[in-house]
Amino acid sequence: MAHPGRHLAAALVAALTLTAGGSATAEQLDTTIVVHVDDHAAVARGVLAGAMDRVADIYKTIGVRIEWDRGAAVSRATPGERHLNVLLLTRDLRAKKIAEDAEKQAVLGYAHLASGRAYIFFERVAALPGRDTSLATQLGDVIAHEIGHLMLGQRTHSANGIMRASLGVRTFPLETFTGTEARTIRAALLASR
Repeated sequence: MAHPGRHLAAALVAALTLTAGGSATAEQLDTTIVVHVDDHAAVARGVLAGAMDRVADIYKTIGVRIEWDRGAAVSRATPGERHLNVLLLTRDLRAKKIAEDAEKQAVLGYAHLASGRAYIFFERVAALPGRDTSLATQLGDVIAHEIGHLMLGQRTHSANGIMRASLGVRTFPLETFTGTEARTIRAALLASR
């Protein structure tokens, strides 16, 4: 026989954990970001799959589910869900995009808030010097960072974690968001319920 008091207590503990910015378990993933991937760079299937797993793991730690759609961009959303677009660009497409935004000459990617699009410059990620981590890990970190900008805003770098301004090129454990960033992302998703 189920004990209603236990379920209420478990829900309260889960809410407090997420409120404090702590880790989330699978049953706490009540918010979703659907990421539509447009792979102009023809990233190897294994690299892209590894990057997608990395992004999902990063967001899972803050109680957000990532769902992947490799089809065309979609703007519809159900309550508690946000649809975002990630474009993996070739050198030529990057050059065209950079010409529109000349101040972004040295970045690995950037987020365009008004359109809900994150542009990832794949050849720059692949060419990082001294790369001790896998390409999939670094690509996943760049994608997670740019999705973070789409959720948090353009000028939202932190001193550490996934939203720091520069990508490390040495092996590091799974990085995530600060407690404040986690609360802001979840609040934005929950507000759409």
